[in-house]
Amino acid sequence: MEKLLESFGIDYKILIAQIINFALIFFLLYKFLFNPLKKVIEERKKKIYDGLKKWQESEKLIRRVKNLRSVILKKVSEEREKALLEIEEMKRKRLEEVMQEISDMREKMISNLNKEKELLEQKFYAELNERLPHILLQVSKKVFGNKELNEDFIKKMLSK
Repeated sequence: MEKLLESFGIDYKILIAQIINFALIFFLLYKFLFNPLKKVIEERKKKIYDGLKKWQESEKLIRRVKNLRSVILKKVSEEREKALLEIEEMKRKRLEEVMQEISDMREKMISNLNKEKELLEQKFYAELNERLPHILLQVSKKVFGNKELNEDFIKKMLSK
């Protein structure tokens, strides 16, 4: 076998030394480089996995928030419409109340004016009843001349 190796130009002592060197370098690299590198890679993988997991959770949360936002906006819109209808109804009722108050005040004013009119009429007729005999006496004197006319007679005639 030694001749076979020599025919290929291989020295078995160098080959054994190279195998030992390779094993030693492999062991040192495995012990001091590959294991720490493997740990760093595993930590990085874990961070990336956690990041992806959180990203997926955040995507789900964003979708939930968007859905919730649309539901809330819909509710707000409905509540706004409802509030506007209530406001319109309140305005209509208040307008009716004000119109009723105005109508009541108008009726009261008309009633007061009618009472005042009646009082003025009564006052006018009372004053007319007092002055009418005197006025008629004056008119009669002018029409019939200066003849003596009895005021009591005229009052009796007017009262009948």
